[in-house]
Amino acid sequence: MPANKSNSPPPAHSTAAPASFKAAPASFSPSPPPPPSVLPSTTRWKTSASAGCTTAPVTAAGSELFAGPVTKGQDGYLAGGSLLWRYNFIQPGARLIPYLQLGAGALGNDVFVDRAQREIGGAFEFDLQADLGLKYLINDRWSLSLEADYRHISNADIYSRNQGLNSIGGLMQLSYSFH
Repeated sequence: MPANKSNSPPPAHSTAAPASFKAAPASFSPSPPPPPSVLPSTTRWKTSASAGCTTAPVTAAGSELFAGPVTKGQDGYLAGGSLLWRYNFIQPGARLIPYLQLGAGALGNDVFVDRAQREIGGAFEFDLQADLGLKYLINDRWSLSLEADYRHISNADIYSRNQGLNSIGGLMQLSYSFH
């Protein structure tokens, strides 16, 4: 039996753990990345052209222009455009249409001049997005859409700084069809 360092026997009815035992919470995930030092806020303008059913085509192509100021970090702007592809999950006679939309484009900015941030590396960046949405057909001309989107902005290692920006956002849209 190992010798007790204090040379006195432990109490007969002790339920305490030995002094060498320390409980510590376990961490099973890496620490989260630091918050971005650049945070853009954008306004979006969309156009679309479609093929198929006139009230709700199965697939649609479109474009999007966006621009906005940076709201965190150095003052600046992001502006660009994307080409969009949408697949509508249509049920005959349905007024509520779920959809998936994908987009790819490019943008220009002046945020890259701030060398302290790592997200935006150059004046030219790529823009990729994926959106899930619901479109409600109010009548044959008007519709209301709710959309959740994921957007990734980066330069694909064209520049040495390329941490990129990932964002999750939303959109509420009232649309009028000129068909």
